[in-house]
Amino acid sequence: MKNIPLFRTHISARAIERVKQVLLNGWLGAGKHVEKFENDFKEKYNVPAAVMLTSCTAALHLACKLVEKRSPGKWWIITTPMTFIATNHAIRMVGLQPNFADIDPTTGNISPESIKELVDKNRSIIAGIMVVHYAGLPADMDAIYEIAGDIPVIQDAAHAMGAKYKDKWIGSFGDYICYSMNAKKNCPSGDGGMLVVRKQDEELVRRWRWFGITKETYERDEDHYKWQYDVPFMGYKYDPTDIVAAIARSEFEQLEHYNDIRRKYMEIYREELTNVPGITLLANPDDRTTGAHMMVVLAENRGGLGRKLNENNIDFGVHYTPSNCFNCFGRGYGEAFCKKTTPNAWEFYKKCITLPLHLYLNESTVHWICSKIKEGW
Repeated sequence: MKNIPLFRTHISARAIERVKQVLLNGWLGAGKHVEKFENDFKEKYNVPAAVMLTSCTAALHLACKLVEKRSPGKWWIITTPMTFIATNHAIRMVGLQPNFADIDPTTGNISPESIKELVDKNRSIIAGIMVVHYAGLPADMDAIYEIAGDIPVIQDAAHAMGAKYKDKWIGSFGDYICYSMNAKKNCPSGDGGMLVVRKQDEELVRRWRWFGITKETYERDEDHYKWQYDVPFMGYKYDPTDIVAAIARSEFEQLEHYNDIRRKYMEIYREELTNVPGITLLANPDDRTTGAHMMVVLAENRGGLGRKLNENNIDFGVHYTPSNCFNCFGRGYGEAFCKKTTPNAWEFYKKCITLPLHLYLNESTVHWICSKIKEGW
């Protein structure tokens, strides 16, 4: 069997044709494709405002800025350690401090009970709550919003485009939702992000996206005074290109079809690996539809399973090292801190392993991967 990659990016013929059109028309920067993708996103998920950015990290950064602006004098954002480091870097990028809650060990998602414990002790200094929909499975949002009350909630939905919570699209509820179009995500475009915000925040986010300048370049192109603009405050270089937007639009139009394929492969994994000694499947609540971004299981003797997969040319990953293991968040952080303060996250990390899940698989290949795991390690 040839090597089976963990991820592999699929780009449709429709995306390639649209990129060709962008290259031929000569307007490569943010323009009509960006605008059309934002409108498609708003219509699909029925959201008040959607702003395309260069990455999900940029979306998280600007969401944290909005929360900081909304919660002056407060400095903690409750967050999960079980995420890519970008989630919690975004909190530090605005000068706030992550306060790590533990996780639900059955899903990898942030634990509402752990959030409540932190809120009850520290509500007066909590600026916001960061929720990550781990591997594409929505967190328990009803419980989280009930605990939050008037505390703003940011949803990191990098894994969850096309996921549903109680028949509602992730993104169709809540104030701040951040998406990724990174090359490994379900709607790949090379890299890109989308930030869903309240309507009253849209103009500010659009200005932040482009250095604080009061007009987009393509908006000024037809203006008699097209060289004129104002810069009332500082901003960032987070404006995407029409090249990226042309790809993202095309993949977004087929996202549900793609996600259905990924969910089918997940079903095969779950059927085949149920009751396999040494493997624990993550919970799959009936009231949620996963975005099917990653196929994560918990393995006893993960190192042995990893060697077994390597021997059969099957790539795997570990998602993720808990963020509170990293010293970048300040003195005292590290493995001992993680074990003490978030023991569920630490135990989850020691066992979690990510199996291949992408559109270049087929059902027989997924069955074969499972057969190798079932041989033991």
